[in-house]
Amino acid sequence: MTEITIDLKNISDVEWEDVHSFDHPDYVDAFISSANYNGREMTDDELERLKDDHPDWCYENLMEYIF
Repeated sequence: MTEITIDLKNISDVEWEDVHSFDHPDYVDAFISSANYNGREMTDDELERLKDDHPDWCYENLMEYIF
């Protein structure tokens, strides 16, 4: 597998799915369905790596998305 390096400041237009109020505060079902990286759509592998390598960033971004 190719190593994927993600610079968080280059991520934009993050879209979330399965965000449910009954799942507060953990939102375990929520996931990033799409995002852009340097102006191009991120691949599924990149989105998976983002989730795995940067869970705190993902949670903070989710909170910004919700509120």
